[in-house]
Parts: sequence; C-alpha cells; structure tokens
Amino acid sequence: MSPIGRIFVVANLALAAAFLGWASSTLANAHKYRSQAEKVQAELEETKKSLQDEIASLTAARDEAKRLKDQTIEQKNQLDAQLKDRQAQLASLTDDKNKLTERIASIDATLGNYDERAAQLAGDLKEATEARVAAVEAKNAAQNEREAALQAKRDAEERLARANEQIADLRREVETTGQEVARKETLIEAYAAYTGLTAQEVHGNVPSINASVVGVTEQGGMTLVHLNVGKDDNVKRGYAFEVYSGANYKGKARVEVVNNATSTAVMIAAPEGRKPAAGDRASTRL
Repeated sequence: MSPIGRIFVVANLALAAAFLGWASSTLANAHKYRSQAEKVQAELEETKKSLQDEIASLTAARDEAKRLKDQTIEQKNQLDAQLKDRQAQLASLTDDKNKLTERIASIDATLGNYDERAAQLAGDLKEATEARVAAVEAKNAAQNEREAALQAKRDAEERLARANEQIADLRREVETTGQEVARKETLIEAYAAYTGLTAQEVHGNVPSINASVVGVTEQGGMTLVHLNVGKDDNVKRGYAFEVYSGANYKGKARVEVVNNATSTAVMIAAPEGRKPAAGDRASTRL
C-alpha cells in the first residue's frame, strides 16, 4: 500500500472513532434530556391538577358567599317587617297604658271617698262615746237616760263594725274589679296584637265590609290576598277579613296596603291544608 493510502486509512479510522464518540455522547445527552422532559411534564401535570382543584374550591367558596349574601338580605327584610309590626304594637300598648292610668286614678278617687266615709263613722263613734260619758255622769239623775246612752253606744259600735265590714267588702270588690279589668285589658291587648287593630277597633268599631278575592300571590314566605275593596269602601290598614268559600273557612287576613278601590292583606291564620284562591269571599264579620 502506498503511503497516501495508509494516510487515508488512518484518517478514516480517526474520523470513524470521532464519529462514534460524538454519537455516543449525543445518545447519552438525548436520554438525559428525555428524563428531564418527562420529569417537567409530570410536574406540569401535578401543577395543573392543583390549579384545577384550587379553581373548584374558589368557585364553591364564591357560590357559598353568594348564597349567604342572599340569605342575609332575606333575613334583613324579615327583620324590617318585624320591626314595623313591633312599632305598631308599641303604639297600641302605649294608648292602652294611658287608658289604664286614667282608670286607676278614678279608682283611687273612689277609695278616697270610702276613707272619708270611714272618718265620718269614726266621728259618729266619738259622739256616741261622749254621749256615754255624759250618761254615766248623769247616772244618779236618770237610770233610763244611762241605759239609753249605753244603747246608743252599742248602736254606734254596731254601725262602726258594719261600716268596717262594708269598707273591707268594698276594698275586696275594688281589688276583684281591678283584677278583672286587668284580665280583660290583657285579652284586648292580645287580640289587638294578633289582629293588628287598635284597642278602639277591637271594641267593635270595625264596620261590616264584604269583599271578593281577586288574586292570591306568594311573596317572601307570606300569602298575599288581593281584595276588590279599598279606601272608597272604608277599608283601613289593620282591618282583619275572614276568608271563606261557601261553608269552607279559609282563615284570617290582615290588611297591609290600601288603595282607593283595592287592598292587599296578609294571611295571618289559616286552617291546615286550606289556602285562599281567587273567587273566594271575604268579610270583616262572619
């Protein structure tokens, strides 16, 4: 072989060795990069799943916050309605209290008259006692006059005893009357609070009004009954209408909104399973 041929052979061997080394290095690096890529891919998948879980959690928290907001608004509306009712009840109770105060003053005046009567009877007893003393002093002059004076004393004592008994009976009667008045006023207050009427209206000043139910709606957990009567028919807020259909009693509705020719009432008492409907009748007095 010529020298040039040997040179080419050596050069080919060197190039082959270099290529083999480069290929080996490239394969090792490719394997390394592939492992790293798979690791990064796994981390990305895990991060994606974590983010999806967090998004689901935040979405649930957002929905719960919205639900709590709606619930809070509804509770506020209910509390506002309750406050309005309590204010009306307070005004009615204040009026009843003033009337009771006047009645107590009248009873105190009556007791003062009884005390004056007792003082008068005590004066009569004193006069009888003085007469007895005078009779004793005149004992030697007239026994009959002494007996008469003693009899007058006994009569006076009997009168005083009867007067004391009458006073005790009157005081018991006043106490019993006061208790009965308090009981009746309590019943009136309870009925007024139940119906929403004033004490004056409870005593029977609500006129007889007949109406028809023209519509029924549900709002905020309440049943609203729409009537075909209003201010023109002397309807006032707080009036209670008994709702019925023929012989079927549907319950009681209290007027809350009054227009000229119509009004809207809230059902405050109804037998179970009976609901008002358009076409039913309604009346303040059955």
